[in-house]
Amino acid sequence: MDLESKVLSSHQNRNFWDRPIVFSPKRIVRILIICVLVTLSLFAVLWIAPRGLSSRTLAPLQDKAADSTSHSSSQDSKFKYPSSEHPSSNNSDLDEHPYSSASSDLKESPYPPKDDAFSKEKNKPLHESASPASSGIEATFTKTPYPPLPPADDDEYMSICIMVKNQHLDLPEWFLHYYHHHGIRRFYVMDDGSQPPISILPDYGIPRSAITFTYISLTPIEERPEPMQHHLFDMCVKEHGKRHTWMGFLDADEYLEMRNGQTLMQWLHDWERDYNDTVGALAAQWRYHNSAGLLTRPEGGVRKNFNKCVVNDPNGENRHVKMFVRTELFDQVISVHHIGTKGDYTEVGENGDPTGTTRNPITHDKWALHHYGVKSRQEFLEKQDRGNANARAQAIPQAQWEDVMAADAFECNELTDYYP
Repeated sequence: MDLESKVLSSHQNRNFWDRPIVFSPKRIVRILIICVLVTLSLFAVLWIAPRGLSSRTLAPLQDKAADSTSHSSSQDSKFKYPSSEHPSSNNSDLDEHPYSSASSDLKESPYPPKDDAFSKEKNKPLHESASPASSGIEATFTKTPYPPLPPADDDEYMSICIMVKNQHLDLPEWFLHYYHHHGIRRFYVMDDGSQPPISILPDYGIPRSAITFTYISLTPIEERPEPMQHHLFDMCVKEHGKRHTWMGFLDADEYLEMRNGQTLMQWLHDWERDYNDTVGALAAQWRYHNSAGLLTRPEGGVRKNFNKCVVNDPNGENRHVKMFVRTELFDQVISVHHIGTKGDYTEVGENGDPTGTTRNPITHDKWALHHYGVKSRQEFLEKQDRGNANARAQAIPQAQWEDVMAADAFECNELTDYYP
């Protein structure tokens, strides 16, 4: 190529790059088509292909989902789910349900919703996913409440009064049990000088609005009314009893179990209706648990861990009872185990038999009050440090531990599957 041709070629190339770009309609359409094709290609590479290749990785997860769905379906076949239309709660804070984003499902419906897959509490929580590297897909399984939750007692037909001291760690599980599994919506906590007060806990596991606190400042022993628990239970029913038909007087280590196919509220309604002229109080019999060989406070709470119960003995711990009382018939606190009622009304056991502080023969056919009176060795020593609730000058004897641990025992798993 001669010199003149080279100069001409260079001039033409320079004119090409200097020319202005003109976006004609055809050119714009071509550019859009190219962008769409590139996007679809990237989608196929990054999403469709891994899904097709990850079937082996997802297989174990799908098996677990099938098992969980099967469990949920078996419950569907046994129970008829109620309508989703429920009367509104009297307390707006009840919507703050810690176990469900749709709080009304667990608050007002006696059974879990149909739409979710569930697994039993005895299995570990299934929060598992397929390998992110292979699929990027996460599947979550929610545990179903066990047993199915009863309707909430939003009218506060029943309530519980409890006296505690420095039991901050014990109360959350206790609240959960009665709030969810018995529908209780009013708790009266008589705080016997806890340091710090129980009322400052940031989380009780249930809405704070369901709890009414009364703090009793520490006083010298000689100025303290004793038995203190009698005094506080008497105060509880006289100040708050008019708001409720029934009030139970329990401790933070006592967990009620219904066994007759009824909820607690149904059970109390039946007694009020059928024995209105005779029965003033109902007694639930203790089912005493030992330490189950544990030396320190276990993770997971008392219901999951202490699964050893002492055998029934006419002279043993299980002879004791705790009572639910019709508040309008309350007369006096005879003992922590026996609430006296007015006039000719009686205090009876589950079979309508008159009872007092103790009851024989011992039966748990219709309900049982599981009493975790010693727990682990560490927790029993903490109990001794708290002292006797009724008489501060009297220590809790070591014999209490020794007698319970020496008694014949058997495995009792009635509450180990409870959730929450």
